[in-house]
Amino acid sequence: MKQWVAVCSWAVLLLISGCVHAPHKQVTGGIGPYSSVHGRLAVIMPGKRWQVMLDWFAERPERGSLRLVHGASGRIIEVRWEQPKVYLRDSSAPHWQTVGLAELERQGILLPPWELASILLGHMPDDFHAQAHLQWDARRKGALLRIQWEPERGRLSLTDITHGRSIILFLQDAS
Repeated sequence: MKQWVAVCSWAVLLLISGCVHAPHKQVTGGIGPYSSVHGRLAVIMPGKRWQVMLDWFAERPERGSLRLVHGASGRIIEVRWEQPKVYLRDSSAPHWQTVGLAELERQGILLPPWELASILLGHMPDDFHAQAHLQWDARRKGALLRIQWEPERGRLSLTDITHGRSIILFLQDAS
């Protein structure tokens, strides 16, 4: 049970957390703005694949929340952030726990939740540079990260190309 929580938490935080805060620029012809998202989150790592249902809410990048439901196990994980703090709780342990950024970094975290919120709200971190239409790359801590937005499919991909990890958000309802 603890292993599933750790893996799920790692993957969620891989998508939404990290240790670097970068300035943001307006995304022209890009993502969002979306302050509320309902969809599926697929996690693809070497040797592991799984998905969860996701409910995301952030009107401002500095503060927001998300809820993940793993259908196969019925497990629910909730995450909230108030920059620079991230809190996590799970359906089997209902008390909020602070998750430190140093711990997240050790887990290979890619983006802090305030950066993902900013991206969904239409602002790309300055260290991500357009490589193609609706594709941005950045180098962080030796890893090549890629964000790819496919609006016609409602698909936002975040890939750590260096380590072969991907997280894909399929937006089913966004506003």
